[in-house]
Amino acid sequence: MKLGKVEPNIFDRSIYKQFHTVRPEVVSGKPRFGSDYATVETDGRQVVLASASVSFATELMGYAAVNFALNNLVVSGAEPVGIILDITLSQRMREIKLRAIMEQAQAVCEQYNLQIMGGHTEVSDAVIRPIVSCTAVGLEDKKLSSVNMRADLDIVMTGHIGMMGTSVIAANNSKELVNRLPEYLIDTAISFSDSVSVIPAAKIAASLDTTIAMHDVASGGVFAAVWELCEASSCGANIDLKAIPVRQETIEITEYFGINPYELMGQGALLIATTDGTGLVNRLNEAGVASAIIGKSTSSNDRIVTNGDEIRFIERPVSDAYYSTLH
Repeated sequence: MKLGKVEPNIFDRSIYKQFHTVRPEVVSGKPRFGSDYATVETDGRQVVLASASVSFATELMGYAAVNFALNNLVVSGAEPVGIILDITLSQRMREIKLRAIMEQAQAVCEQYNLQIMGGHTEVSDAVIRPIVSCTAVGLEDKKLSSVNMRADLDIVMTGHIGMMGTSVIAANNSKELVNRLPEYLIDTAISFSDSVSVIPAAKIAASLDTTIAMHDVASGGVFAAVWELCEASSCGANIDLKAIPVRQETIEITEYFGINPYELMGQGALLIATTDGTGLVNRLNEAGVASAIIGKSTSSNDRIVTNGDEIRFIERPVSDAYYSTLH
């Protein structure tokens, strides 16, 4: 199989079709593409759970894993309260690496007033570099779901595409890139990893009655996120490529490696389906959150991207563009 997220067709036949047990307390239904969290109801309270795992090479594994899980959680409208960590280390890893992972996780928890609730840590000969998995736990405040998507909604994107992928590629290839690009540009690109949380944007969007659904941009980039957002509710979309915000650093680095920035890890960006895109963008901009209306949902099942007179269809997500840079 290809590196990265399991492809949708494999997910459908080898994962999704194996789910047969149903519990009445699980109110979010079966897992599906476009929905990265689960909701459990107990004694009238709804608890939301979301997880994420980081195995790619980055010095910020603890920071990334916690933020990715939190991103998956807050798109439901839930308020995060804590995390559970699962860390697997290789035999050659030193204790200082474990300490760094935990310090990064705790720093995120302090930022958002979260508790580390537990987890599991082990050393295994089955891995060559650390794997950090995080489960975020929250209490439902406002129920949002991608399945509520419908036609004729504005699709707003916060942040910029490919930020996490740009940061990881720049950090892992800085010695090579410095022969082609200015050092300040590379340093700026590496710093993009500091902007991977969508919590501020999600909180603003969730506070508005006009917000219908949210989906964070992650593996596979903004194209994968649009496809997943639409797939959950069998909707289509018409996206204006020129309206999608992208940083010059991302353009330079993806051009160097010959990869598509719209299919690159995009943690830090958020898609929001709303009945009032202009109002939402104004609220976000007032709060210092960069955002733009990038398209509309449609009643068709087609997910279309237009670039002037050029039209292309967004297909099922492929392996993240980041993996093609590994050599």
